[in-house]
Amino acid sequence: NAGLHETALNDLSSDPHIFSLIQIRKAGVLSKEWDIDRGKAKSRFADMIRQLFNTYNMPNLITQILDAELYGNQPLEVIWQSSGKSWLPVLVEAKPREWFSMGFDGTLRFHTKAEPMSGVIVRRFRGTAKAGEINYKFLCPRNSPTYLNPYGESVLSRCYWNQFFKKAGKKFWAQFVENFGAPWVSGEYLSEMFNDPTKVDTFLQTMQAMAGGRVIAVPEGTKVQFHSAPAGASDTFEKFLDDARAEIAWAILGHSSMNKSTAGKLGNDTTELTVAEWVMSSGKIMVEHTMNELIDWIAEVNGIQGERPRFILFEEEDVDMDQAQRDEVLSKIGVKFTPEYIQKAYGL
Repeated sequence: NAGLHETALNDLSSDPHIFSLIQIRKAGVLSKEWDIDRGKAKSRFADMIRQLFNTYNMPNLITQILDAELYGNQPLEVIWQSSGKSWLPVLVEAKPREWFSMGFDGTLRFHTKAEPMSGVIVRRFRGTAKAGEINYKFLCPRNSPTYLNPYGESVLSRCYWNQFFKKAGKKFWAQFVENFGAPWVSGEYLSEMFNDPTKVDTFLQTMQAMAGGRVIAVPEGTKVQFHSAPAGASDTFEKFLDDARAEIAWAILGHSSMNKSTAGKLGNDTTELTVAEWVMSSGKIMVEHTMNELIDWIAEVNGIQGERPRFILFEEEDVDMDQAQRDEVLSKIGVKFTPEYIQKAYGL
């Protein structure tokens, strides 16, 4: 069942509309800059982490971590390598979710050929792990996991039925267009042709060559009527599909402005942009938490004590020149600014 669930969710991302919404949601996090905040950690350790993370394909890694929001969780295998004095994770790579299962006791199990049913425990989450049980092999960000649902909440699962009905609605709309979107050509053949099927076939082929496939041949004197669709019937399909698209946008972005167009507007109100930023901030927190857990692992594996540097995502903002000029004037007349003020005011 888990395999079928994963297959169904993976198929959702092949839909162009859902794919574009996923890209927009991820872009909100990928557009941010990353850095290592040393804090009170040793500068040597902070520099080592920064140099290590610079070797990663960080946009790709962040994208893989963000998949945890879409699917509920995302196991990430950590490949360690000795650099002489230290053990460092040289590669962090996402693995297929269908290879794993999770227990209510907070375990991540990898299903091997030797243990295809119960699987092998490869990860215990903090809060359930006992001393010596952390094997530093698999990171696994999860989206709002609970005891009843240790796999985490899947955003794409909220899109499944709307995508199902949207797909089915398009199928019926295509049939509607086929039946009512183009005229039929009707032709009467002479009654003496009734006993000669080859002549009737020739007659049909002639009409098909003239009008395409939407033709009908009837005996002479036969009455055929073609009924057109009621006015506005096609709008029913369009409204049905728009409603499904809007529900999907609500699930992924927290608003549906991409499906609506209002004269004189670009399609995004301030409120909707604020909601989207709030939704994307959850991804930012997940990425920071996952990368900081990796930093903790590096410190623990190498026996590094004390404070640890933190991985942060931030948005480059232009300096408020009016404020900067005012502060410069005040500093010249003797006003002293605290380091805390400088950090907060200028994002240093």
